[in-house]
Amino acid sequence: MADATQAARKGCFKRGFIGCFSVLGVCLVLVTVWALITVARGKQEVVRESDLLTHDIPQGNWIVPDTSEPPIVDAGQMGRVILDISLANFTIIPTSPGTPVRLDAHYNSGSYKLKETFASSGELGWTYRLTFGKRSMFQFFHIDPDNRLELYLPEGTPIVLEGQLGGGKSQLELGGLWIESVDLEIGIGDHSIDFDKPLAVPMTRFEIDGSIGELRIRLLGNASPAHVRIDHSIGALYVDLRGAWQNDSDVFVDSSIGKCHVNLPAEGIGLELVGASITFGESDTRGARRRGEVPVGAPVVRLRVSHSLGELRLTD
Repeated sequence: MADATQAARKGCFKRGFIGCFSVLGVCLVLVTVWALITVARGKQEVVRESDLLTHDIPQGNWIVPDTSEPPIVDAGQMGRVILDISLANFTIIPTSPGTPVRLDAHYNSGSYKLKETFASSGELGWTYRLTFGKRSMFQFFHIDPDNRLELYLPEGTPIVLEGQLGGGKSQLELGGLWIESVDLEIGIGDHSIDFDKPLAVPMTRFEIDGSIGELRIRLLGNASPAHVRIDHSIGALYVDLRGAWQNDSDVFVDSSIGKCHVNLPAEGIGLELVGASITFGESDTRGARRRGEVPVGAPVVRLRVSHSLGELRLTD
């Protein structure tokens, strides 16, 4: 009987000993998390407001034509803007010709890091890289909603725009610029790419790979890209094909789940509906069939739309 009692006491002690270590472990985890949050919040005192960073670009022999003649651009003169941005309110704003590339940044430098590189090859061209994001994975607990980056790009300079925009919000106004091509991966959030004015020269290629959230492409006809591919996974996708088309274009729009709404080119622009399909949901493509006569020699937009689940609309 005594042996049984002693064994029971040892078992109780053993379980209690392990239980104490379990509680201690949980406490250590909680203390660590609290410390990380405290450190991240403590750095909120360091703020960079209106941090202006400018870069003069080389002035090559670019000629923007006043007629329909193609531009003269020597090989290697093309500028490249490469983005890698997340957790920010990011904006692109056109500026007058001859002005430098300029960034206006407002963010918490204690929790977020910004990196710029600008490489110039004289008259042969230039590359601008902009990276922005969290300093540490532990700062997941505190995300500053007031991060603001404004990138000013000059008109009259040929630019290739590429890279990725992670979670956050962006509004890219590209109207009036000379954008040779766009190739962007866009993450979770609210994003808009606008062409309020015709580009200096028709764009060759426009490719967007969207993720989750709302993605809007406005007045794409003002860019008049020869090739368009827009993919979006989940959320609302709005593609506006109105604008001053200058040449023929192949447009492919592919979305998965949510709403897909395509505004068709205005009357006077040729439209060839190659296909418009939806797997599950509601579809209205009657707008593509209500077209008047197209003038001889007018640009023709060849459109193919594919949507998986939700709502598909093609409207005038």
